[in-house]
Formats: sequence, structure tokens, C-alpha cells
Amino acid sequence: MRKPFLDNLRYGIVLSVAVYHVFYQFNSVGVITNVVIPGIPALDAPLYVLYPWFMAALFMISGICARYSLEKQTGKQYLKGKVRRQLIPSIAIIFLIGWSTGWVTDQYANIFGGGQVPGFAKYLVWCMSGIGVLWFLHELLLCEVVLVLIRKLDKKDRLWQLGQRDIVLVTENRVGGTSRNTGSDKQTYYKLTLSGGEPDSVREMAQTLYEGKCVDGDIALCEAALSTQCFLKLVDLGVPFPRNRYGEYIGYKTDHDPRRRATSVGPYTSKQMTECLEAAVQAKGVPMLDKTKVIKILTDDGTVCGLLCLNTAAQDAADRFTLIRCKNVIWATGGPAGMYADSVYPFSQYGATGLALEAGAKGKNLTEWQYGLAFVAPRWNVSGTYMQVLPRVYSTAADGSDEREFLMDFFSDVHDMLSNLFLKGYQWPFDVRKIADGSSIIDILVYLETCKGRKVYLDYRTNPAGGEFSYDALLSEAREYLTRVGACFGTPIERLAHMNQPAIDFYRDKGVDLYTQPLEIALCAQHNNGGIGIDCWWQTDVKGLFAVGEAAASHGVYRPGGTALNAGQVGSTRVAQYIAARCRGDASAGFDAAASAALAEMAALADACRADTGNVRALWQHAAEEMSRCGAAIRDPAQIRAYGKQVETQLAMVYRLRDMLLSQRAYLTAMADYTAHGGKSRGSALYTDLTGGVKPFAQLPDTFTFALDETESPLIQELWFEDGTCRTAWRAPRPIPEDDDFFENVWRSYRETGNID
Repeated sequence: MRKPFLDNLRYGIVLSVAVYHVFYQFNSVGVITNVVIPGIPALDAPLYVLYPWFMAALFMISGICARYSLEKQTGKQYLKGKVRRQLIPSIAIIFLIGWSTGWVTDQYANIFGGGQVPGFAKYLVWCMSGIGVLWFLHELLLCEVVLVLIRKLDKKDRLWQLGQRDIVLVTENRVGGTSRNTGSDKQTYYKLTLSGGEPDSVREMAQTLYEGKCVDGDIALCEAALSTQCFLKLVDLGVPFPRNRYGEYIGYKTDHDPRRRATSVGPYTSKQMTECLEAAVQAKGVPMLDKTKVIKILTDDGTVCGLLCLNTAAQDAADRFTLIRCKNVIWATGGPAGMYADSVYPFSQYGATGLALEAGAKGKNLTEWQYGLAFVAPRWNVSGTYMQVLPRVYSTAADGSDEREFLMDFFSDVHDMLSNLFLKGYQWPFDVRKIADGSSIIDILVYLETCKGRKVYLDYRTNPAGGEFSYDALLSEAREYLTRVGACFGTPIERLAHMNQPAIDFYRDKGVDLYTQPLEIALCAQHNNGGIGIDCWWQTDVKGLFAVGEAAASHGVYRPGGTALNAGQVGSTRVAQYIAARCRGDASAGFDAAASAALAEMAALADACRADTGNVRALWQHAAEEMSRCGAAIRDPAQIRAYGKQVETQLAMVYRLRDMLLSQRAYLTAMADYTAHGGKSRGSALYTDLTGGVKPFAQLPDTFTFALDETESPLIQELWFEDGTCRTAWRAPRPIPEDDDFFENVWRSYRETGNID
């Protein structure tokens, strides 16, 4: 995105350059292209004022712009563009101008004459070196090359920084992950408070995370302790997190958190993070296998020894599979998004939790998901200003007919409806505690409408309820907010443009014009707070298999907004430290046997399914729709058990479907086990309870009869595969460690072992 203030500065400086050169032609020296003429001494003064700063200012602005450009592209891409747009045109123009200026200067000053070198050769050197009116373009290019080299030397990723060089990145789709392709109006990154006078500490932040329920205290402490380090690394890599004039990185409060620990760079926060991290890796030449899907984790006696991969771009059957022998695997595959049909995850994100469970890793808190309202196409959260500007909400029949504002069928007062719609902006996740007293009733009403086969839309073109409402009659929280930002006027799109123009720009970039089009929404799966169980070094129960990001179960029931991004950075740092210190050396000798067995199994599966891709596609759609129906935000225990039994019969499918069904089997088993142990509704999951529950509103169907989980210290559920069966167990969360922090003791241990154990 262009920076208008920088463009305006450029325009002003260019004007001063033109003024300077006009005066320069007629000053006391009186020089025109090296030809001395009688001058005007009175014109010297403006030259003394202008000359010292205008080119320096232009170079400084170019440096600022270069930084913004390098946040969005690699150094190689940046330099290729500069050569194409700057070097080649400047040389061409210098040659063209040089025919005239060179003739004049040669005639009057004989600058190309004399000596043993022919004049034409001197002229060529003169042009190629950038001498003349465009000299600065070549000087600028030289500065830009130096800048790229400096940034390349400065960028460090963790494993590389710690001396590990035998690294390969394996990805099915380099640009297809969740972090690169999802967000909200103001996507949040979570860290320790770094601004203002409000007190905060590592221990206090760890306590906040721990109080999210079913969170292990040692993991919470690690996420708090490393949050600032990981945040500042992203700053150093070029992510432009906002800071005030004194250098404080400002923050705001997010859901489930009492402190101002959240920050953002806008809708594309995680995208910019991903691109900067990728550029750092590319700068070191770390190899990357793209279009490569892992289909089997190879183990030998409970230890990782390699990977079996599918080359999705292979044209020949002989190139179908790739085997990788390795001692350590960092599983950063995201959440198992492919399980659900209604999902805010990008279509390219499927996850691979099932493969990790199959390899022997334990699942943890698999029941804990986060759901919320999201646009269907493109998939994007409707949090923040998307709801706070009070859009019109309506539904239609599948064919687009029978348009009606269905929320008013529930709310007796339009201002009550609008106030809840406003609150939905920052109470975005569906939360069973906020149904009776909060905005989560909006999620339920949208869900019920979609269950009828109707489509639900947000419309920013016109005001809800025919515009017949008063800002003064809104809930005080909504009224005061809209008044403070000066948005008590116009239509929703006008309010959105006033409050958050980038939110409009985002959709325009996706080919959707909010000025002319409504957006379809649904209640969607957004984040798995559970996942693969890990210790405080993010290692799973399989030695050498580490899980980071959403694949890892570092969160509990109530996750503060933005913690997922911090957890991914912290987990990666911890894993890198541990591998560099404790896990060097060759892979297990059992690789050959494990590889042969896996290759035979997967090859047979490929041959069996290759001729029936249509059936596979239908099975996938059926599986995803069933998961959204019975295992999403609204969960009927009877339906969970019924579909769980059906899943067990469909495992012999293609690889991605196989992984999804493995995941579904584990997650449905976890949900059924949770209710069998008396589990009640909590977080983003409403479990129908017709015997001990209560309906928050009489007009809701009986499905919404539920009881809240009010357990003070709930247990953590763990799940694993054993002899073809899902096993479960329950344990108390590990407490926040209380280590001896006496400096001399910690320092001595750090010198000896780096405190890595």
C-alpha cells in the first residue's frame, strides 16, 4: 500500500530540485553542462539554502520505502525489480540525453578529447557510470544493494542461529497455510505489556494463560517468558508493529485477558509475519520441498526416524513418493481444519493431526475448539468493526428469494438487537457463558437459520430495521464507542470507511465490493485450542517429534485472542534450543525397515483408490458435513456417538481423507468420552443436556438446553491410539513451576548446560 505522506514529501523535494537547477544555471559561477557563462551572484543565496539537504532527503525517503518493500518480498525479488525499473531505464535515458549534452560539453569543454582513449569510449564510460543528470539513480541502486546485503546478514532463524545446518522444510503448499491466508479486521498478536504505566510481569501473564482452564503451567510460563523475545525478533525481521513517538509498542485488551497485551498490524498480521520469516529462511538457502505432502511419520521403537511423503506434482508414478531420513521432525501443520465443512480456515489448510496420533503422539484437550461467525467466501472472521458498524443482517432461501431480517423475530427491541450485534465485534468467539447474558445469542440465531437451509448475509449498504433506530438508545458501551470514534452517522459502509478503511480494502483486493455486495456468513470452526500433547520443550510422546503452532495443545478452554501467534513463535524457539543442545546426530538405524513397511502400505492404498476419485470426493464432503452437524459448536452426544462409529469404517481412503478420518475418529471419541465423564458446556462448545440443563430462552429449540461446566479446576483429557483403539485418560494440569530464581544458581547452571534439559 502506498504511503501518501512520503509521496507528498517527494513532490515537494522534486520541486525544490527544479528550482535549484534553474538558479544553478545563472549563479555567479554560471555553469551549463560544464560550459562557463557569465552568471548572476545574487542567485547564490538560494543555492546555499537548497543544496545541503534535498538529495539527502530523497535518499532518506527512498530508504524508508525500501524497508516497506522488503517487508513484502525477498531481497532477490526486490533487486530484480530495481534493475528492471531503475537501472535499465536510467542507462537508456542517460544515453539518449548524452547525445545532446555530450556534444555541447565536448564542443565547449572538450571533456572527451585528449589522451590515448578515444572520445567515444570515454563517452560510453561517462554514460554507464551514471555521470550526468541521472547520476543519483546509480548511487541509489548501490545503496539498495548494500541494504539488502545488510538485512540478509542480520536475519536469523532459530535452528540456523544455533548452529544446525542439516535442515529441510517440507510443505504441501508454500503459500497455502492458515497464517498466510486468514485474519480479521484487526488480527491480534499477543505479548507481554510493553507500553503505558499498567504493571505486568512474566508470572502474571503465565497466570492469565493458566486460568484459561486445562492449561499446563510450565507451557504457560514458557509462553509468557519468551513472548517479548519472540515479538522483538519479528520486529527485527521487519513486521511493522505500531509504536508511539517514544518507542513503546502499544497494545489493547483482547478477549479473556485483563491487560493490554494485544497488538496488530491490521488484517494481515500473520501474513506479514509468515512472509518475513520465510524471507529469513530463504536468505540462508535452507532447502524447501514444496508440493510435498507427508503421509506417514516413520518411527522405530517410539522414536522418529523419518518421513514418507507424496510428491503431489509428480507426473510419473515412479516419482510419486519421497523418503526423508531424519532424527527430528517439527510438526507445524496447523489445526485439522479439513474435518469441518463450515470453517474459516482457507481451503488449502487441512492439518495432519491424525498422522501424529497414528505415530504414537497423545492428543490433549481435543474437545476444545473455538467457533465464531465468519464470511463464507472469502473465509474471514467478522470480528471487530465488521460488526461494530451495525450492518444489516438478513437471510434468504437457497435461491435468493424470501429476504428477511430474521434477528428481529427473536429480539423485541431493535436497539437490543443492535447492541448485541455491536458486542459481537469484540466478543467474537462463540461462548456458552454469553448466550443468556451477552452476544453469543447472535451466533445461535445465525446457526439456526443456516440449519433451515437458508443463507445468512451481512449487508453494509443499508441500515438495519429500515434505519429506524437511535444511537442514543443503544447500550451505553456501544453508544459511547460509536460517539467517541465519530461514527454516529450514515450507512454501515460509511461508518466502516470512517472507522476502518483497510477492512473495505481487504475485500476489494479479494474481488468483493462492500459498497455493492452483501457477504454470506456462517458459524464456523476457527481454531483448535487442543491438539497434540507436548512438554515444556514442545516435544510429544514420540521422541524426536515436536509439535508447534496450532498443531500443539498449548491452549485450554479460554484462549486470549492472539495467543496462537505468540505460541507458535515461542514453541519454535524452544524446539530449536532443545534440538541444537540435545538432539544432534544420525537418525535411528531402523529407518530402512520402517520405510519399506510404510511404502508398501501407502503404495497399496494409492493403487486401490486411484480409480475412484469421485467417490473419495463425495466421502470427503460427507465427512466434513457430518462433523459440522454433530461435532462443532452445538454438540448432541447421541449424534457424536453415532457418527463416531461410522467413521471407523472409512479409513481405507486416499491419504488426506485418511488423515482427516483418523483425526475425526480421535476428536469424536474425545467428545463422547468428555460427556461420558459428566462434561458440561464450556468455551465454544454447547453440549445438549435434556436432563440436567436449562434453555436460556424459551423460544429456542430443545437442542439448546444445556448446563454450564462450573468446575473450578477441570482435568485435562488425553487420548492416544493403542492396538487400533482410542484410549483416554484424565489428569490434573501441571502447575506453574516455582523454580529457584537466585541469580548465582541460575547463572552457574546456564554456563554448564544452557538450562536445557
